[in-house]
Amino acid sequence: MWNLRILSRRCCGGPVLAMALLFAGLGFLFLLLSASVPGVVFITVGVLAEGLCLLLSRSRCKHSYTGQLRAS
Repeated sequence: MWNLRILSRRCCGGPVLAMALLFAGLGFLFLLLSASVPGVVFITVGVLAEGLCLLLSRSRCKHSYTGQLRAS
């Protein structure tokens, strides 16, 4: 169930998700306007931003929702 919570504002939702959706939307707009190279670049940046956030915060967010403390 923590997979749904990873997109919360505390983990990878909010500004990161908004930025990723904005870049993906701009990419699709560029693709519709027949500018394929900038479109692919914007879509790639959006996907990579969200993917990197999910990858880096996966263990932190999982531990914060299960109540476990991470040893530092």
